[in-house]
Amino acid sequence: MKKLILLYVLVLSSTLCFAQLVELEGQSNVYYGTASDLTDMHFAWDVINATDQTIDMRCRREGIYEVPGTVNQFCWGILCSPFGNGVGYSSEIVTLGPGGITSSFYANYRHNGNAGQSIIKFCYYDNDNIANEFCFEVNLCVDANCVVSVDEKNTPILQSLSPNPSSGLTTIQYNLRNSPPGGKLLIYNMTGVLVKEILLSQSLGMIVIDAADFQNGVYLCNVQAGGALVESTRMVIAH
Repeated sequence: MKKLILLYVLVLSSTLCFAQLVELEGQSNVYYGTASDLTDMHFAWDVINATDQTIDMRCRREGIYEVPGTVNQFCWGILCSPFGNGVGYSSEIVTLGPGGITSSFYANYRHNGNAGQSIIKFCYYDNDNIANEFCFEVNLCVDANCVVSVDEKNTPILQSLSPNPSSGLTTIQYNLRNSPPGGKLLIYNMTGVLVKEILLSQSLGMIVIDAADFQNGVYLCNVQAGGALVESTRMVIAH
C-alpha cells in the first residue's frame, strides 16, 4: 500500500512539474516570403510565464528542415545568436515572475533567394530544470505551397508587427492569400482620423512603417480586402 501511495505521489509530482511552462501571444506557425525579395523575413511574439513560479528561462532553436542555402537567427533578451543552422542555444537567461511577459524574442530567416519550406522549432525551457520546456514550430515558406499543421485559412492576416511599441522602423508582415483582392492597410489615430493608407499590391509581403511619420500615441491598423475590414491590430509609437 505504501508503495502504491509513493508511486501516486511521484506521478502527481511529475505531472505538476511538466505543466505548460509558457504561453505565446502574437505568434503564427506560418510566414511567407518571395525569392525575389532578399530582405530577411522577420517574426516575433511575446512569451508569457504560465506558471506560478519565477523562472530563469532560456531559448533553444532546432532546425527540423532547412532549405539548403538558408540561414536563420533568433534573439532572446538583448543578445542575438549568429546566423546559422541546426541547433542553437541562447546565451542569455530571461527571468520571468509568475505571469510575467517578455517581448524580447524575435527571429530572422535569410533565404538568400532559395525557394522552399523550412521548419524551425523554438523551445523555451527552465534553466534549472531543462526537461521542463515548451516548443513551437514555425513554417517559413518562400514561393512554396507549404504543408502546415493547421488549415492555412486560419493563419492571421497580420502575421507580425514588430517592434511594437516602436521608436524607429516597424515591419508589418501580412498574408492576403485567402482574402478578396484589393488589399489596403489603413492606419487611424485614436480619434478616428486616417493618417496613412498603403496599397497592398501583393497577396503576401512585408511593409515598413517609419515612426518618424507619426506622433507618439496608439494607432489602429486596419487591413481591408475587397472593400471590407478583415483584420485589425494596435500599433504604439513612442519616440
